[in-house]
Amino acid sequence: MVGGAIRDKLLGIKIRDIDWLVVGSTYNEMINLGYIPIGNFFPVFINPKTKEEYALARKEKKNGVGYKGFYCNFSSNVTLEEDLFRRDLTINSIAMDKYGNYYDPYNGINDIQIRIIRNVSNYFMDDPIRLLRVARFYCYLLDFNFYISNNTINLMKKIVSNGELEYITPERIWIEFKKVLNNKNIYFFFSVLNNCNAINIIFPELNNIFNNIKIKYNFYLIFKNIDNLNCDLYIKFIFFCFFFNFTIFSKEYFIYSDLILNEVKNFCLKFKLPNKYFFYFKKIFLVILFIYNFNYKNLFNFLLDIFYILDIWRDINIIFKLLKILFIIKNFNLIDVKIICFLENNLLKVYNLLINIKIKKFISFNKVDFKYIKKYIYELRLLILKKNLNYISKILF
Repeated sequence: MVGGAIRDKLLGIKIRDIDWLVVGSTYNEMINLGYIPIGNFFPVFINPKTKEEYALARKEKKNGVGYKGFYCNFSSNVTLEEDLFRRDLTINSIAMDKYGNYYDPYNGINDIQIRIIRNVSNYFMDDPIRLLRVARFYCYLLDFNFYISNNTINLMKKIVSNGELEYITPERIWIEFKKVLNNKNIYFFFSVLNNCNAINIIFPELNNIFNNIKIKYNFYLIFKNIDNLNCDLYIKFIFFCFFFNFTIFSKEYFIYSDLILNEVKNFCLKFKLPNKYFFYFKKIFLVILFIYNFNYKNLFNFLLDIFYILDIWRDINIIFKLLKILFIIKNFNLIDVKIICFLENNLLKVYNLLINIKIKKFISFNKVDFKYIKKYIYELRLLILKKNLNYISKILF
């Protein structure tokens, strides 16, 4: 057993994924034993029963650029020590056999005890993905008071200055970033990237966010709130996008709504994200823009229009995402707090009313002309809101 499973076991963290290292075997022998190869003639296999990864011990030599520019030697005479030496960090370069014996040639156990994230060797620089991995591990281990060694930070800066980051594909960046979003301490991922001069290369959309003390602090507070509220991946992504060039904390933010939507759309296209990411951002951004411009008139239309903008009948989950986002931004005075509290108290009531309206029954009974059907449905919903929620008209005044 190798890698993160050993690290987490020693830290008392629940082990999520187990990786196995196979020493002294060959590609063909693994195939003959029934293991399923990942990719074409690459020494990593899936155990068909446990679905765990088994990798042949290997050595790697840089022979190109980026994270794919490697010659891989996985002959049966590659030793355990040679395989562990090619790995990124000492805390990930520990092995354990089935008898519970540890193999730790690069002092990873000691580094776990003294809480340091340290590269195994200067070959660390050969793979630019390791810069992202270190930033991710720092977030993951921050609650255990880990810190990154100065030498490792310097090597990360050399990766940047050597231009290696430019060869990482957006899809590969997203794999690492998604893992960050699925965990805590997200702010510190960006902080590490900034400290090694990588943030404007990896995420140019953030546009020197760390050069503005106020915005940097709000960025930190937002993600601290997100950690405390156990938000889902989409909410975290939405807040990340709120800090693109025209940050939500700038006075001009809502003036540039078209530019913001276009920039987020281009980001989603660049990273080839599923459509839901942009769908959720666009709908919630437009609602926040709508709320921001609310002028205390036509209260029932205001409530109903929010549901139309959200397209609530297409995805009910979006209303819960909106409520959590409004709760987070309430403390930043971006929108009138009174309006946010009003929405927090009434959005679900409105939804329950709207979802229970038997539209087809009303249409059939009143024989509505098809070309007026959308207007009729809107007016019907509005009438029901007024009838059932007439008390709310006094709340904001």
